[in-house]
Amino acid sequence: LGESIAASTVDALPDGNALSSFFGYDNGYDVDTTLNPSQGYWVKSDMDGSIIMSTSGFGKSNRNSVDVKAFNSITIEGKNGTKQTLYFGNDAEGTINLSAFELPPTSPHGVMDARFVSGRILETYPAMLTTPAQFAIALKNTEGPVTMKWNIVSSDNKQFILSEAKGNKTITLKGSGDAQMYKPSEMYFLTVTGGGVMPKEFSLSQNYPNPFNPS
Repeated sequence: LGESIAASTVDALPDGNALSSFFGYDNGYDVDTTLNPSQGYWVKSDMDGSIIMSTSGFGKSNRNSVDVKAFNSITIEGKNGTKQTLYFGNDAEGTINLSAFELPPTSPHGVMDARFVSGRILETYPAMLTTPAQFAIALKNTEGPVTMKWNIVSSDNKQFILSEAKGNKTITLKGSGDAQMYKPSEMYFLTVTGGGVMPKEFSLSQNYPNPFNPS
């Protein structure tokens, strides 16, 4: 790359070939919206073909134009400086292509790796939940202490609970906060509950019939 370009201007050939999000690595994977010179990126292609990079800014609209930074997040930090941020939130319209957010292969042996068990960096749930939604998070090559940091940017009238697989610790995620796991588990569960419709208007009507005048 001779200059920085927007990831949304990158297209794939032949027609019908689709690209995933672009992932960069800086002590952990993250979705990059800008591709910078001399940097390496990982991207998944649906089939063999060519990648076309346009610096004109008139490339086709990328199907993955979802800003993960707008979602709630959990960041898992290891003691050696490695970290991984995972995102989750409401997909009210059901239009997000989650396969575009499958993370690259796990980090080399000995390097901390954290991801949803689905292999994705992003998980979504519907606006209305009839039953709780649960997402498993797997940790590898992790020695304590591990710091869990969360940032709830939109609760959508939901409750978020992070728990160890062994049930030794449970945290309700609200606002921004952090907690240390001195003996981290290899598996955690993020549970999303709630989501009932909130009333938009309130009113108080006259009681009927009048309990004090049966006639």
